[in-house]
Amino acid sequence: MWIRECALAILGLASGTAIASAIFALIVKLGILPRLAAWTKTTNDMKIYENCILLGGTAGNLVTLFNFPLPVGIVGQVILGIFFGIYIGCFYMALAEALHAIPVLMRRTNIKKGAGTILLCMALGKAAGAFLYFFFNWGS
Repeated sequence: MWIRECALAILGLASGTAIASAIFALIVKLGILPRLAAWTKTTNDMKIYENCILLGGTAGNLVTLFNFPLPVGIVGQVILGIFFGIYIGCFYMALAEALHAIPVLMRRTNIKKGAGTILLCMALGKAAGAFLYFFFNWGS
C-alpha cells in the first residue's frame, strides 16, 4: 500500500514540476518578464523577479499537492487575493502585448479610437465577474 502512495506522490510531484516548467518556459520564451520589468522601469531587479516566480511556482505546487491550509484570516485572504489579481492581470496583459493581441483585435474590429476605454471595460468586467464568483458563489 505504501509503495502505491509513494509512486503517486512521485508522479504528482513530477507532473506538477513539468507543468510549472512549461509555464516558466512560456514566460521566458515570450519575453513577458523583461517586458513587465520594462513597463515598471525595474529592469535592474530582474533577479528578484526570477526568484519570486520560481519560489511562487514551487510554493503553489507544494500547496496544491499537499493541500495544507494557510491560516491568514479574512484580512490575509483579501490581501492575498489583491496580490494574486494584480499578478494575473499583469501576466495576462504582458502576454497579450507579447502576442500583439490588442493591435490585432483593434485592426480586425476596425476600431480607431477608444482602445483604452475598451481595455478598462474588459478589466472592470473581469473584476465584476471575480466579485460575483467569489462573494455570491455564482460559479457553484
